[in-house]
Order: sequence, then structure tokens, then C-alpha cells
Amino acid sequence: MGKKRRRKPAPPALESHFESTEGFSKQIGDLVDLEITDVAFGGEGVGRFEGFVVFVPFVITGEKVEARITEIHKQFARAELFKIIKASAHRLNPECGFYGECGGCQYQHIAYEEQLRIKHKQVSDLFERIGGQPKDVVMQVAACPSPFHYRNRIMV
Repeated sequence: MGKKRRRKPAPPALESHFESTEGFSKQIGDLVDLEITDVAFGGEGVGRFEGFVVFVPFVITGEKVEARITEIHKQFARAELFKIIKASAHRLNPECGFYGECGGCQYQHIAYEEQLRIKHKQVSDLFERIGGQPKDVVMQVAACPSPFHYRNRIMV
């Protein structure tokens, strides 16, 4: 017999977003209107419906969207973007022909400067929440001279 797979708990960095979804009035397939208030680590936007957290990929903080519920969990729901009601000024047309399919372009619809701001905020929040460090210990993100057509590498 194979091993039983345990469900992974939500990453600690997202704990502050969660409340119980007990009594969540929507079902899988239902549409909800959301205002995106944050972008979580990994690129999913964070919105709330009736106080419950709903994660939606390919959205930007400040956008108003209509999303279709795809998963409902105890503490959160996931949805897919159905329609953008009010787009962010930071929204771009992605350059990659595989955007949205391969899983490697979660931020490509966001202007590069805004991507850097979001990533800095995510790391700062992690240092504060998990490491107990002040947010200002995190240096600014170093911009890549060309944000396309490169491989991921880190230099320390």
C-alpha cells in the first residue's frame, strides 16, 4: 500500500488572511465579486467575500474582479478569474505565449516596478511574521536589467 498523503496546512505567511469558512454561502462554480486587497506569496490575489478569504490567480492589488469559485476549504476558498471589473493601472499584457499555463509567469501581467514592490512586501512580511524581525531589515529588491528571457539565479 502507498503512503497516505496529508493535506498541507496553509503557509504561515498567510495565516493572518484566514478566518473559518464555516457557513460560506457559495458553492463551487458560483461567481463572486471581489476587491483584491493583497497578493500572497506565489502570486495569488487575496480578496474577501462575506469575510472569507478567496485566493484568485492573475489579479493585482486594488482590482475589482468577478471570480468563479473552484475550491472551498475550511479556512479559505480558491477561484479563477472570470472578469476584470476595474483593472489596476499596473496591469500589462503578458509577453509570454504560455502565460497562465506553465506556472512560471505568475507576475507577468504586472508592471515590473510593481512586481518588485510586491515581492519586497512579501519578504518583509515573512521576516516580520515568521522571523520576528522588523520589516525594514529587508533590503530593496535588485531589479534585473532585462526582466524577460533569463534563468532564475541568485547571487549573495
